[in-house]
Amino acid sequence: QVTKSADFTPNLASEGTVFSCTGTITITMPTLAAGKSFTIVHATGNTITWAGTIKWNGGAAPTAGTGIDIYVFYSDGTNWYGMQSGTGFA
Repeated sequence: QVTKSADFTPNLASEGTVFSCTGTITITMPTLAAGKSFTIVHATGNTITWAGTIKWNGGAAPTAGTGIDIYVFYSDGTNWYGMQSGTGFA
């Protein structure tokens, strides 16, 4: 697990697939690659801005909760698919 506190692009080749982040942050989606996936654990109720194209479960980016939020992403090589798998963990 890699911890981030500033804007970043997940580097799936060298940093792994689980990213813990805090604060208000912009996350830029990595290059599409079929079969790749990663998880974002956002540790505060601050805003996340998602840069890049994401097909969200429900059709729109979710709102960050007041506790720990967990987001999971999967690529089929053409799209990133994202979902908020949990919100408001205390």
